[in-house]
Amino acid sequence: MTAERGGDAVAMTEQEGTSAGSFLTPKVTSCVRALAFPRIAEVRRRANDVEDALADEYQQPTTITTPDDAPPELPRLLIPAKDARRGIAISQVTIQMNLLFSDESPTDIDTVAAYVNEHHREIFTAFASVKGVAPAFFGVTTTVQIPTRLSSDAELLTLYTRSILKSPEIPRGYYDLNVKRTTITNKTFHNNITLANYRSYTIDAPSNPVDVVLRIPARSVTARGIEVTGDFNDRYAYNERKQYRTSAAVAQEIVRHAMNEVREAVNEVEAMEL
Repeated sequence: MTAERGGDAVAMTEQEGTSAGSFLTPKVTSCVRALAFPRIAEVRRRANDVEDALADEYQQPTTITTPDDAPPELPRLLIPAKDARRGIAISQVTIQMNLLFSDESPTDIDTVAAYVNEHHREIFTAFASVKGVAPAFFGVTTTVQIPTRLSSDAELLTLYTRSILKSPEIPRGYYDLNVKRTTITNKTFHNNITLANYRSYTIDAPSNPVDVVLRIPARSVTARGIEVTGDFNDRYAYNERKQYRTSAAVAQEIVRHAMNEVREAVNEVEAMEL
C-alpha cells in the first residue's frame, strides 16, 4: 500500500481508529531531529570517536565511502540504535536522528513525544565527539497522518476548504490542497505547520516491475485523510543574532514546542466538520 501527498508516493500501512467525527486515530509516520553546524570536511574520519561516544545505546557506525568533496549534505556515517527504533546519520553539515517505525511501534503523539524527549541529547553527544566547530541551529520535523471516514476526495476537500480557507466550496479544478503557515515564537523559533490531503492506494505488483511505470488510478484509493507536518527550529535566532548558537538545553525546549504545536494542529483537524 502507498500513500500520496503532493504527487510523491511513500510507504504506508493500514490504520484503524476510534476517534469521533470525520476522522480516525492520528498516526505519527515520521519524526526527524537535526543539528546543523559549519562544514567538517573530514567528518567521516571521526567514526571511531562517534562510536565510543554512543557505545551504550548505538551499534557500530557504517562508513559511507562518499568522497570528501561530494555535496556536504550527503551522509558519511550511519549509526543504528540497539533498540532498532532510531538511527543517526552524520553528514559534513548535519547530524540527523530519525525515528524508525515498524508495525509494532507506538505511533500516538504522546508516546512518540516522550521517546523523542528521552533521546534528543544523543545528537549533542555525537556532535561533541566530532569536535572542531560550534553548533548552529536545531530543529524537529514531525509528520502525522489522520485518516478520514469521508468516502471521497470532494467531501474531504470541501471539509478542508471550509475549515482552513473559510471558503464555502472547493475552488474549481482543485485536486490536492497544501496549506503552510509560519509563525515566529519568542523571537527565536520558526514554527512551520503544513496541512495537506493525502491518499493511500492498493496496487497490484506488476510481474516485471523493472520494465513497468506504475499506473495509480483513482479507483485504487483505499483511504484518504489530512497530513500534518510540523517543523519547529531555532533558525530564526541563528539568522538574526550574530553570536547565536543552539545548545542541548534549547533543543529540549524545541522538542517540547514541536510536539505541542503538532498536537494542536492535529486537534484542529480532528475538530473539522462538514
